[in-house]
Amino acid sequence: MSNRILLGASAALAVLLLSGSIKISEVNLESMEVGGVTVPGKWKASSPTVQSTEGKYLAYEVAGDSPRVYFTKEKGPHTAWAFVDRKPFTNHSLGHYDRAPGWGLSVDEEGFTLRLRATEGSFRGWFLSRTNKGDLVLTKEAGRAAEVKFLLKRTKSKFK
Repeated sequence: MSNRILLGASAALAVLLLSGSIKISEVNLESMEVGGVTVPGKWKASSPTVQSTEGKYLAYEVAGDSPRVYFTKEKGPHTAWAFVDRKPFTNHSLGHYDRAPGWGLSVDEEGFTLRLRATEGSFRGWFLSRTNKGDLVLTKEAGRAAEVKFLLKRTKSKFK
């Protein structure tokens, strides 16, 4: 009996996670990249929003015909995103520490990649993307969606 309850609860949680409707607690980010380009500033993510520490939200037009993506201080339906295809990552790299000959530098990074999808208005279901010029826009084509990288933690250490 308890196994069935546990299995049912696990299945319900999986559906919520996969649908993008579950909210995550607020997470401060070391950095955010969209399509391989770092977005300046410090960011925090709290599904369904992405907000800069200056208080600007990543937003799109809910009413209208422009797929542009912009930043605004006003929170609302235009700042709601589904966090989809979320995958954790860890990177470890070694390099030469320039300031001390004979020393190396170890860098460890943790975070996750995902895609952001608009959840409201005429662009509901469209994905965050970048144009060839680098502008942020929405695209209907999932294959053109930009990979968003949320870096949660970066640790650097010197070694000899």
